[in-house]
Amino acid sequence: MNLRLIVLILLVIPLSGNGQFEDPPADLDWGRNYKEPSSTYLSQVIHTGTNGVFAVREKREGMVSYANAIYLEKYNADLEMEKSQKISLKTKGKTRDFEAVFHLNDGFYLFSSFYNQAHENRYLFVQQIDQKRLLPSKDMQMIGESPGKGKALSRGFDFRFSADSSKMLIYNQIPQKSQEPERFHLRVFDDGLNLMWSRKVEMPYPDNTFRVEQYRVDETGNVYLLGVLFKDGSRSRRGGKPNYEYVMLMFEEGTSQAQQVEIDPGDYFITDLTFRIANNGDLVCAGFYSLKETYTIKGICYFRIDGEDYSVIQADLEPFDFQFISEFITDRKADRLSRRDQEDNLELYQYGLDRLILRSDGGALLVAEQYYRETVNFYDYRGVSRTRNYYHYNDLIVVNISPQGAIEWATRVPKRQVTVDDGGFYSSYSMAVTRSCLYFVFNDNARNFQGTRRPNELQNFNGSRSVISLAAVKLNGEIDIYPLQENRETNVISRPKMCKQTGSREMVIYGERNRNYRFARLRFE
Repeated sequence: MNLRLIVLILLVIPLSGNGQFEDPPADLDWGRNYKEPSSTYLSQVIHTGTNGVFAVREKREGMVSYANAIYLEKYNADLEMEKSQKISLKTKGKTRDFEAVFHLNDGFYLFSSFYNQAHENRYLFVQQIDQKRLLPSKDMQMIGESPGKGKALSRGFDFRFSADSSKMLIYNQIPQKSQEPERFHLRVFDDGLNLMWSRKVEMPYPDNTFRVEQYRVDETGNVYLLGVLFKDGSRSRRGGKPNYEYVMLMFEEGTSQAQQVEIDPGDYFITDLTFRIANNGDLVCAGFYSLKETYTIKGICYFRIDGEDYSVIQADLEPFDFQFISEFITDRKADRLSRRDQEDNLELYQYGLDRLILRSDGGALLVAEQYYRETVNFYDYRGVSRTRNYYHYNDLIVVNISPQGAIEWATRVPKRQVTVDDGGFYSSYSMAVTRSCLYFVFNDNARNFQGTRRPNELQNFNGSRSVISLAAVKLNGEIDIYPLQENRETNVISRPKMCKQTGSREMVIYGERNRNYRFARLRFE
């Protein structure tokens, strides 16, 4: 039987300033509590629907090692486990490396790879999974390979799907020597895993000056790649200086040459950029820009590339207004700066683009999260040198962009998550899109809901005692943040990166702590 959420009732002042919190616009129902098999962790929620949830659990000797086995798990509509099947990755005494499990054309497929040291090649295999027994077929089909030396060679295979899941792109780097051109291999399959086309690509730039950042495939099988061209050969962002520019490449079946489009911001500098493929085939790019001398964020950029001739048919840049950017500074800092100084100098920093949601009218919603890692070297009480990594996952910003590239509104979701040496395991957020709201789910410090919530003086979530928070961003940009439930009531902490929207007004929430884990269903009003 499911456990009904006991809503945490606290007197607080909401961010929108409308008085005390009302009940959250969502209900959270937890499934049963389970014990995970030893040395395992959930790595994928493969598929969700009315019939339940399919998930993959990896078994590893250590977090940096490859999985030597996986568990394929099936949960029913009440989030109760129906079956957990261990799948060995050993074949003829040799262990393959787990790549992924995907749901394609109403079937499940296991992808694994094996490095052949004698041939200095990594081979990619696929097996169909029997949905009743949750076991892969003994027939392993080789569908890709990646050359390279040494067992330590990165697996190198990455997967992307078209919006309708009818096409799959498999991407892998091809090793090259220093100063040689960047090379990679593209393979496009249909949803029956039939190869449509394959191409080895050699870029016209040396490896140390070009880096591939994103790639996508459309519903016809065309591939689009967004890369960064560095001007000083560093292949890294040095000292916050604008030493790079973005380049878009298009690869079509049956053509030998890629189409190339340079994204030109004029007198400004694009700090971050992402893109999506619109329903009409156009490419929509959106991101952040700054002044030429800085690497912070001054405003948003918005480009549209024609899907037929690949010409840039729209290019707009718009700064954030003073009121929005000033929300991110403390009251003490604001007192020290005059309004004029703030308007000239205030910018945002270290925000990574996460989501670009295309609106039906040609506009878009942009979601970014402030993320950075801080490494601290110190000596312990015995005089031994130590290193700690602090993972910062802080505020979200949501920007609503009109079809003309103007900012209709921009809003901030204040959060503060800083954890140590865990890779941000319980940090970041999950998101659901409904007709009336954008919902963000993240772990928060329960003390932020006691008394007055001060967005610039939040208590930090550090991976221990926490409360699941729900931020609702309305169509006009107004925001309310609600406490849903403390982790001590469920004996687990939610893992936002494993949560997933499952319907128009529903999400599946996953939580774990030590070896306890469970799923929940979050239903929005």
